[in-house]
Amino acid sequence: MRMRLACLTVAVAALVSGCGLGASVYSEPYDPTEGANGETNGILLRNAFMIGAPGGRPLRQGEDVPLYFTVVSERATDDRLVEIGSPGLFDGARVRGDVSVIPRQRRVGGTPEPQALLTGLTRPLRSGEHVPVTFRFERAGRIEVNVPVLPPSDWRATFRPWQEG
Repeated sequence: MRMRLACLTVAVAALVSGCGLGASVYSEPYDPTEGANGETNGILLRNAFMIGAPGGRPLRQGEDVPLYFTVVSERATDDRLVEIGSPGLFDGARVRGDVSVIPRQRRVGGTPEPQALLTGLTRPLRSGEHVPVTFRFERAGRIEVNVPVLPPSDWRATFRPWQEG
């Protein structure tokens, strides 16, 4: 009986200690957002994403597509977002006025209103694809990220389209 108990104790100890082997999802770094992240010289771009068309259809050639993101400044001086682009996939872009100036040690964006509008889509684009987008800041330089096109469901269903003015 003692032998069985000893064997059982060793077996249980081996099973329980085996749970800690390997990479743990709780101890490995992970990105808690679905959007793209990047940084350069004290400017952090967080959770950049686009929202795809409803019903599983693709966004059509010629459409303008809202872009959502947050910019965090860790800089000692203000900076400006001077250009956003995705050459070859979009003809141009417009940045919302209140997002173009990035105050030092502050955050801009991250609201349900789009921070920019990518204009003139050159080919159909589906949810699940990634779009190369470059953000250019006056002082900090460039951030290049692959921005996901997310389906218009879940929490994204409450986000607003681009509004002029």
